[in-house]
This record gives sequence, structure tokens and C-alpha cells, in this order.
Amino acid sequence: MLKEKKINTDILDKAIAFAVKAHSGTERKGKGLPYIVHPLEAVSIAAMMTNDQELLAAAALHDVVEDTEITIEEIRKEFGNRIASLVETESEEKIEGRGEDTWHERKEKAIKKLFMASREAKIVALGDKLSNIRAIFHDYQKIGDKLWDRFHTKNPFDHEWHYRMLVEALSELEGYGPYSEFKELTDRVFLQACRQFRHKSEGNRHFLCGSLTGKDILPFLLSLNPNEKHILDFSMAGDISFSGMRALIKAKEHGIKFVIVNAKPIPAKKLATSGLGSLISITSKPLEIELEDGWEKSGDGFTAVTYNNSDGDSLLKLYSDFIPVENIEHEKNIGLAAVKSGINTPLSGLLVTCRGKNGIIFELIKDKVSIARAVSQQPEKIEHYAKIFADECKKLHSTPCDKSVFPNVKDIYREIIRKSKNFTENEKKKITNFLESVKDEDTYIHGDLHPGNLIMANGETLFIDMADLCYGSHLIDLGATFFCLNCSDDELSNKLFHSPSATMRKFWSIFSSYYFGADTQEKQKEVNKMMMPYAALKTLFFGELHQMEPQMKHFIQENLIKQNI
Repeated sequence: MLKEKKINTDILDKAIAFAVKAHSGTERKGKGLPYIVHPLEAVSIAAMMTNDQELLAAAALHDVVEDTEITIEEIRKEFGNRIASLVETESEEKIEGRGEDTWHERKEKAIKKLFMASREAKIVALGDKLSNIRAIFHDYQKIGDKLWDRFHTKNPFDHEWHYRMLVEALSELEGYGPYSEFKELTDRVFLQACRQFRHKSEGNRHFLCGSLTGKDILPFLLSLNPNEKHILDFSMAGDISFSGMRALIKAKEHGIKFVIVNAKPIPAKKLATSGLGSLISITSKPLEIELEDGWEKSGDGFTAVTYNNSDGDSLLKLYSDFIPVENIEHEKNIGLAAVKSGINTPLSGLLVTCRGKNGIIFELIKDKVSIARAVSQQPEKIEHYAKIFADECKKLHSTPCDKSVFPNVKDIYREIIRKSKNFTENEKKKITNFLESVKDEDTYIHGDLHPGNLIMANGETLFIDMADLCYGSHLIDLGATFFCLNCSDDELSNKLFHSPSATMRKFWSIFSSYYFGADTQEKQKEVNKMMMPYAALKTLFFGELHQMEPQMKHFIQENLIKQNI
């Protein structure tokens, strides 16, 4: 008979004894069992992935700091820095207030910490989380929805969000048996618990809950006002069936305008793999991040501040408060669709929140410089940069647009005009008359075209700030360029383009000579006169996004409305 090899289990034995004493007299919630059963199960699960005795000791101790009077300093003194660090990662931050009031904040902080944690810490965490979901699965089979009454939050959709995020945070452990079991049990529990459909609306934002099937959501979707743009919030939607996805297509065919936000992993993956991502704007729930996690400020614009990450690969764009979150979600999806269409633009990643602001993580383009910045740094090369800008604009304006994905610029302006409270009905009619007189085109326009939104890096050019990408007349696009370059005072011009207004007017003159062939003073005057109503149209867009100022209204009246009297 072979003699079993002995291993040194002193540190694990000590941790188990310490945990037994710390949890003495406490009960596993709703189980009628000593609490220590749970840490011991966590140890046995972790042991399926590692024989590292310190990791197993951390699994035994993982709830000691969070649930007893023991401090992390005591753990460090008794077991050393490594075990203490692992236990600290697994311990939820204590927040003042009632448990039900702080539940979301605590879970979000814990998930964020787990996403950033080491592989070793994730092994310890998986021992804990798999033990928990096993208990939930077992008890749900016995008592059903009464199970949720034992927790601080009684809403099963909250628990589903929590466990789906844990599945994502621990995905580094895919390939281990315990991770596969954790993922499977999470699916089985919440496909049962969150199958009933219900909805609630807050203005034009609609929260869809449960498992979404066609018979449930199609009548709801068709009841929505087709003249409004709607936001379907999937933060509490556990799943969507094929009939549910077909209902989304039918609603779109009936003229219902909507985007999907906060999609959780299962519905998001189903929507993406079915191809609906090319027809409907779909975004996932934002991840909360901290600037302290390697972000350093790199730029400060009118609508957003940017930060580069120490990983050298990522750029964070945090938007100003006046930019609606749905516009940010839209920019992410438009950027993805633009890449699919062959337009060179930085890749977009996660939607995030940081310090109360919303943002997107983008691909960091190293050693980049915008056309505007290049002009400010090398004013003697203004003609060179104006020609690059003209060439790229002409290329964009000759690229056929996928009209099933991108909106018509006229539809955008029709909606702005309809909602405007700054003009009389007669004035709106005159603005609309001009808009309808503009020739339709099926090629891309940027929507916010100026030399700050074209960057150069490593011998290539990329368009940025793609939120307004659409299709239509190139003259509407160039109206934005004319407005930005010719109608800004020195203060605004320096803020936007890092150069005085005279420099940017010169840039326009050179740019338009390349774009329009306006190579004489007389042709230049004709081009400028032609651009005035288009610039006024852009002013309408800009004014409605912020607050219409008297000078903006006057500019529109002088250059657009009065021309139609």
C-alpha cells in the first residue's frame, strides 16, 4: 500500500480554527446551520482549483472581516500580508445606512474591485460565490420566490444583475469546473426567477423586466408614440426569446423609434449574435470606474474631458453633464457601426460611469494630433493641413451609407424643428421649407465636421466624435464647418481649435478652395454666401442642444428664415 504524501497544512488549520471561533454562534442565513459550513465549503471549492495553502486559508477567512468584529489588521498580524490582502479583496466595503438602502452601492463597489483583482483573489471569490449560488438554487427549488425575502433586496432582478456581473468578473477562471458550475447555476436560477414580464415607464424611458417574449412586448412596443424616440432599458430583462427579437423588428417596421440600453449579458449576446445589433442601437450596463485606477487627464473639450490610461491602450472620454446619457450610448453604437462600414475611427469599448459622470472607453490612438492642434503648432503648414482635411471630408462625403443603421440628417432636423420652443410656427415652416429644398444624398456626413474632429497618427487619419454620423447632403455637414470656423470669437476659437479666429477663417478659405475649387476671391465669396443658410441650420442644432442665445436666434433669422419670406 502506497503511503500518502504529507503536506504542511499548518496555515490552513490555523485559519479554519480562527474562522470557527470568529463565526461561533452565528447561523447561515435561512439554513438553520452553523455559519462555518459556508467558509468550509468555500475552501473545498477553492481546493478544486489550487493546492496553495494560503489561498485556501483566505477562503476559510473570507467572511471574517465583513461579518464579525475582526479587523483586517488582526488578520494581517495573524496570517501575513498575502492572506490579509486576499481577504480584504473579498470583503465588501462597509457603508453607513440600512442594508437595503446601501445594497446596490456595496455590490457595485465589490464587483468593480473583483474585475480588477488578481487571479488568486478570484479563486478565493469563486469559492464564496459558488457556495452562495448553490444554496440559492437548492432553496429556490423548495420555496420559490419566498427565498428573496431573506435578503436585503427582495427584487430577484437585482440579484440576477449581481450574479450576472459576477459571472463576467470571474470569467478569467473559465475552464475550471467550479466556474462552469457557477455559470450554469446562475443561468438556471434566474431563468426561472425572472421569467415574468412587466414594464414601467418614466417619460420616454421604458424599463422592461423579466423574460421578453413576442406576445408580451409587441403590444407594448406598438402602443408607443411613433413621433418620439424611446429608450428601452433592459437592466431588469433577464432573457429575450426569438419571438421577442422578432417583436423588436416588427416594432421598427411600424415606425417605432427606439434604442436598447443597459442590456445584461444573456439578452445582449442573443441580440448581437442574431444580427439585430446592425439594425438596433444596443448597449450594455455601464461599469463604474475610478480615475485613480491609472487614468491621467489628457484633454479638455467643450463636451467632454479625456484621460489616458497607464496601460497605454485605453482612452476614457467623460462627458459634460448637459450631454444626455442616451446620446453617449448612441455615440458608442454609432462608432461601432462606423467601423463596420469601413470608416476609420477609434474602436469603442465599455460604457462607464465615473464620479457621477458618464463616459466611454475608447482605443487610445498613440502620438495623435488633431488637424486643429497641428495648425496651432505649425501655422506655417496651414495649407498642408487644410488640404488633408479637405481630402478626408470629400472621401467621407462620397462613401455610401448603410441607411438601415444610420439616420437621415433631415429626420434629425425635422425633430429639432418640431420640438423647438424658440420659434413661431410660421418661422418653423420657413426653416422646414429650406430643409426640404436641400438635395437628398445617400452618403455619409459627420454631423459635427470641423478640424478638431479629424486626428492624425502614424501616417493615417481618423474621424472622432461620431455621435452625429448620419447620411444626407454634404452641404449640411459643411455648414457646421463654416459655422465653427467663421462665427467664433477669439475666446471660443482658442478653446475649440487652439488658434485665434483669424487663423481659423484662413483655414476655411484654404480648405474650401480645395473642397469646392474656390480658387479665386469671387468664387470664395460665392461659396461663403451659399454656406450661410447651412451654417444657420447647424446653429439651430447647436442652440437647441444647449440653450438658445439671442445672437444664435438672430443668426438663424437673418440667414435662414428671412431668406424664405
